[in-house]
Amino acid sequence: MRIISKIVLVITSFIVVIAFSFSLIRYQSNRPLQAVTANNNFSQHAISVYDPSYLKLYHLYGLDLPSFYFSISNLALPYSYKYLPACDEKDFLIYWSCKTGSPETIYKVYQSLIQFHNEEWRIPPSQVLQLQRLSRELIYARNIDSLNNYYRQYAENLPRESLTFKAIASVNTINASGAWKQWVPTFHLHATNQFGLWFSDWWNNGNGIYARSWMSKNTVDSVIKKPLIITLIITIITIIVIVFYSIVIAAELFLNKEKRIVDYTLNVLQFLYSIPAFFIGAILVFIFANPYQLQLFPANFSFAPISENDSITILALLKSWKYFILPVVTLSFGAVVFFTLMLHRSFEEEYAKNYVLSAKMMGVNNRTIVYKYVLKNALYSSSTFLFLLFPALLSGAVIVEQLFSIAGIGNLLITAARSQDVPILIYLFGLIGLVTALCFVALDYFQQKIVGRLLSKKEEKE
Repeated sequence: MRIISKIVLVITSFIVVIAFSFSLIRYQSNRPLQAVTANNNFSQHAISVYDPSYLKLYHLYGLDLPSFYFSISNLALPYSYKYLPACDEKDFLIYWSCKTGSPETIYKVYQSLIQFHNEEWRIPPSQVLQLQRLSRELIYARNIDSLNNYYRQYAENLPRESLTFKAIASVNTINASGAWKQWVPTFHLHATNQFGLWFSDWWNNGNGIYARSWMSKNTVDSVIKKPLIITLIITIITIIVIVFYSIVIAAELFLNKEKRIVDYTLNVLQFLYSIPAFFIGAILVFIFANPYQLQLFPANFSFAPISENDSITILALLKSWKYFILPVVTLSFGAVVFFTLMLHRSFEEEYAKNYVLSAKMMGVNNRTIVYKYVLKNALYSSSTFLFLLFPALLSGAVIVEQLFSIAGIGNLLITAARSQDVPILIYLFGLIGLVTALCFVALDYFQQKIVGRLLSKKEEKE
């Protein structure tokens, strides 16, 4: 039963993470398709939101659909207003629908602006500039008197034979009599939505728009696979380095009998922990990868340890050991310092317990006690840090990968964020969230089964 509850916890955590990530990404980017079209050579520049091809793509990518299976709105605001392509008009419709409680009237005003844009070429040049100014004033008006005043001037300047004038002829004076409707909440259910489309594509490994990168048009799996392998290699090596050097430094520091040296070293370690990773990386590059200094290691992570069939060869990794030195040192620096301080404190706590005194009475030397008995129990008490180290390094690789030009998931995350490649971003956030949830479950299991069993044995012996 406990295993089932953990599985449910992982699945729930994963869905919450990807839902939150999806929401954050979708509401953060104002015009994602403009970046998509510019990066896919649809035109020299990103196409306008008024262009028919933009509207066609907007519908194709499902951006006119609700974001989730449900939405909360109010009586004055149709939920569809939130998913219009043009930001200015969308803000205008939402704002004035709430302020007036008359979305139909406000929509007619909006339609007149669109109609004017479509037939602008038919209006005499002497009137076009005045009408353009008035249309901008309409869009950015923020009180009812200004809106009515600009709308009246807008209507008066339109030629009577224009389609725009006919479109607004039926609009009466706009008033705020229905403003109370904005305080009445409404709840809507949506069977078809953006999140459902993406999750369906991802789950079924389909060929839908959310299963492929919006930039490269390749499947998300193929885009992420190689960067993920590279990041995993660096992360695993970094974890080994962190655990090994932290244990050695903490144990030898604890065994040192010179109290002043120990105190001084601990103070230095606390100072080093405050230095950010990117600063350490920059210093390492300047000293060890500078052609005017030592130039012992390459500054760029430019080798490819993965063959064409995505298999990793040990020989390639061994030949390329120089490429790993600076990134691994940069990524592990802060964690080594922190884990050393944590282990040293755990050593002090464990060394004061009865089993250490018993070992001393049996004639066991101090070094053996520390490495054979104290270290094991100190690692048990530091298990939280060890289990959460992997997701922390995985998500914290962004800075290091940017600094050393590593083609890992951190670099991919930055590239996808800059180009607003929504499928890649959601996949990466979901992956990191899933890894974090699994590490928490593994930590809970370890503490319940392993540590709990050891504590119960100790109690029985005592």
